[in-house]
This record gives sequence, C-alpha cells and structure tokens, in this order.
Amino acid sequence: MRNPEMYNIYPVRAKNYNLSIASMVLGIVSILIFCIPVLPIILGLIAMVLGIIAVSARKYAGKGMAISGITLGVIGILIGVIILVSIYTATYYDNLVI
Repeated sequence: MRNPEMYNIYPVRAKNYNLSIASMVLGIVSILIFCIPVLPIILGLIAMVLGIIAVSARKYAGKGMAISGITLGVIGILIGVIILVSIYTATYYDNLVI
C-alpha cells in the first residue's frame, strides 16, 4: 500500500500564531515589569485585546496561547493596580499631618 502523505512534495504551511504569541509575550512582560507603575496596566490591556481577537478569529491557531495571554494580561493589570494603589496610599499617608 502506498501512503499518500509520504509523497507530498509541497511544504506544509505553518498555522498563523502571530496574535496568540504577541498576546502571551505581552502578558508575560506585563507581569515581569511590575516595578514601573503604569506599564503593566497598558501591556496587560493590549495582551487582553490581542488574546480576545485571536480566540474569536476562527482562522487563527494557538488558542491556548491566546487564553494564557488573556490570563497573564489580567494578572498584569491586577499587579499594576495593586502597585498604583500602594504607591498612592504610601504617599497619601506619608504627607498626612497629625
């Protein structure tokens, strides 16, 4: 018996993972750059938007990476908000005169 896949002379095209990879990378970076107060929020929002686009588009592959990008983006946003609130409260209570 002949195996038709064995005689395939054309290269198999890789699926398009661009939005999923970008979402996951931005989510990871948003968590790693928590020491800059506003940047994790911005990068997390971009990661969430790209991940949602990648999950909703049927022609894109890599939905697992897109879902992890959304999750990491949410975590990055939460870390950024916690850092901003802690900086605000520290400066507020530091300037409080009793």
